[in-house]
Amino acid sequence: MPSNLESAPEAPAATAATSSFSPDEAQQYFSELKGFEFSDSKATSFRAVTRIEILGKPTEADRETIKQVMQELLDLGAKGIEIVESGGNVQLHFAETTEFGNIVPSVVKGSIGFFSRKGEADEGTILIAADRIISQRDRSHLIREEATQLITGLGKDSDRYNDSLFQQRHDPVTQYSEIDKAVIRMAFEQ
Repeated sequence: MPSNLESAPEAPAATAATSSFSPDEAQQYFSELKGFEFSDSKATSFRAVTRIEILGKPTEADRETIKQVMQELLDLGAKGIEIVESGGNVQLHFAETTEFGNIVPSVVKGSIGFFSRKGEADEGTILIAADRIISQRDRSHLIREEATQLITGLGKDSDRYNDSLFQQRHDPVTQYSEIDKAVIRMAFEQ
């Protein structure tokens, strides 16, 4: 859920890439990821159309990443995702990290990416650091990770599968692996 690329602790080596996996492995991975790290909320994927309101000053590459992630989530079974000017059920903030606590009081200190879901409702907030010097690849990773975790309800990280978006280590993965696609589909089918 929170991302702090600058001071991430060393995680154990991942066990495998995800080019081949069994249905049982996918189910186990799904069970491992379901829920949220900092909440006991019963996580589910969004059941209604996700309306994303973009706040702050994203780069053009950020906007392209948002569009790409939205399309990929739709292809994997999301109920609907659209960008709106106001009234979104998801607010995606590109903000200074010093403002994170004013936007989401429960933000984990030191985060440069974070999401928060409002209970079991299809509402939430995504925070992406706009004031840290991080590469566009890192920003694109944060957008993909935080949006995917919020919308799918797969809010936990894992030490398995080194090419997975859900990898505990903070490698800037910018594509869904094959097992990511499988567990995202499972989330939308629930």
